[in-house]
Amino acid sequence: MIRPLLLALVSLLAVIAAGEDDVEVHIMSFNIRTSQASTDSASTCSNWDGIRKDNVLSNINTVAADFVGTQETSDTQKAYLDAQLAGTYSVIGESTGSLNGNANEWDALYYRSDTWTLLTNGMFWLGTDPNTMTAGWGMSYYRTCVWGRFQHKTGATICVLNTHYETPGNDEAQENGSNIILEKIKTSCDAGDKLIVLTGDFNALKSYSAMQILFANDMEDPSDEATFCGDMLSATCSVKYDFTLFRAQSDDACHLKSEVSRVDYGGCYSSDHAGLIGTFLNFSEIFAPDSCVSDDSEIAKSDFAKL
Repeated sequence: MIRPLLLALVSLLAVIAAGEDDVEVHIMSFNIRTSQASTDSASTCSNWDGIRKDNVLSNINTVAADFVGTQETSDTQKAYLDAQLAGTYSVIGESTGSLNGNANEWDALYYRSDTWTLLTNGMFWLGTDPNTMTAGWGMSYYRTCVWGRFQHKTGATICVLNTHYETPGNDEAQENGSNIILEKIKTSCDAGDKLIVLTGDFNALKSYSAMQILFANDMEDPSDEATFCGDMLSATCSVKYDFTLFRAQSDDACHLKSEVSRVDYGGCYSSDHAGLIGTFLNFSEIFAPDSCVSDDSEIAKSDFAKL
């Protein structure tokens, strides 16, 4: 009688030990609105050097995601965030460069260096020659995509990309951007990465051709929450331009949920975009489920280790 009980206990401990290696991964996309943009009439909410930079920082720290992809990040904003987030986040990315005198930006990707190790990274342009600073197809700005492969302390690896598409209305540039990214995923990410996550401000609705290209190539985002609000005074947003697209490359990786972060700081909001957070689950190989689960499932409600 004792022997079967001991065997059952050993099996239970094995399951628990496997479950300890299951981790939630939180990835945030956040267009922080460039500090070079125009301000509102009183400049109270929109002035970067007023309260807004502290609001952006607070928004990021409140979410406390594993990865934060920012868009429209000016040199000034990048320097501020690098300094303030140091010790918690490391960062990869390069400046897009200025096209015809228009503002440059950083599509920066911040990652929790206490939990994730950077394996390899790079950046490419969404232009006629992705390997050099190029534009095309009537683009007003240089557009880029930064990427990195990361290893969690449990050993699991994922590939994360962050981008900012050309403005709405230029379908050709957006479509070419999608095709370039899909080709670069093939050479930048690894078949062993459990997840590929592409985050960014795509300046496109789900119905736009550029997004349909991504969806047709196994990049998913089931969320429909609006993320573009138009100013720093409105509590609600009306249009979805921001995505945390993903491709699960193994049965032991799942999308759990998507959430919008729109925080009221005394009547001001930190950007004209809300932050979008995608939550994913990497299962240990022993405890892998048969299929992905939703945030309403019993597995999603279990007490997995949170990063």
